[in-house]
Amino acid sequence: MDQRAVSATDAELIERCLDKDNSAWEQILARYRRRIFHIAYKFTGKHDGAEDLTQEIFLKVFKSLDKFHRDADLGTWLSSVARNYCIDHYRACKREREVVVEDLLALDLAPAAGGNPHRVLEDRDRRSFVRRGLDQLPPKLREAVVLRDLAGLSYQEMAERLELPEGTVKSRINRGRGSSRDVPHGGDEMQLSLEERGDVRILRIKEAKMTYPVLSSFFGEVRRLVEGGARKLILDLQAVSYVDSATIGCLMDVHRLLQDHSGSVCLAGLQPRVETMLSMTGVHKIIRLHRSEDEALRALVGTRDE
Repeated sequence: MDQRAVSATDAELIERCLDKDNSAWEQILARYRRRIFHIAYKFTGKHDGAEDLTQEIFLKVFKSLDKFHRDADLGTWLSSVARNYCIDHYRACKREREVVVEDLLALDLAPAAGGNPHRVLEDRDRRSFVRRGLDQLPPKLREAVVLRDLAGLSYQEMAERLELPEGTVKSRINRGRGSSRDVPHGGDEMQLSLEERGDVRILRIKEAKMTYPVLSSFFGEVRRLVEGGARKLILDLQAVSYVDSATIGCLMDVHRLLQDHSGSVCLAGLQPRVETMLSMTGVHKIIRLHRSEDEALRALVGTRDE
């Protein structure tokens, strides 16, 4: 064994590295790689991510060796460089996610093409409402609502992107929807009516477009019903003539909410266009669709309570 590999001090190894001695750099890696990996792992929580960060950190260190003060402790300096690099990496990833959220929001709220002045005014009001509601949310809740309701990501996709448990993702979505629902919006209240038929609740949506501006209110009302003990729910969409990806996602969330409480939900009064849109996206495979309230009522009354 090379005696220098055993007895060389950190300062000596750095001098040799600066003289382009590759074996000296290998010795520094051997001494400190585990320590730097542990720092990186604390920030990422993932082995692959920590490995990548460790390599990037050592590359940065190698390029900065000439700035190291020889009377300082190399291990302390390396740890400081690693922590600062990991913090910068975390902030950059956070900014990247925020940019993605802003891009999604801008895309979803972009003005509609065409010269219909009524449509232009309608879209302007919608953009103003949504933006005002989302701007009131804390960044974490805002990010969750946008990724779920505008981007249409699944819980699993959101959990992977945000590096969070699915339960935390669901909680942020529900809290964000509830908070944005409470934002004043100039009398543009969602039109809903509720009827009880035994243990079945019929919630009638009175909006022609069941899109984001009303989804928060809608989901909040469903949640209140479920928390109040409702386990059989019919959503009457007879007045609804338009749904989008956010609607689909919200309906699936309603299904999961009822399912988590051993309940069930079905849709009724569907216009042909809406029924086609829901069927094309596979909703009919998960939530039962019925042409009339009576048909849906017969189906739910026939189900047994868990």
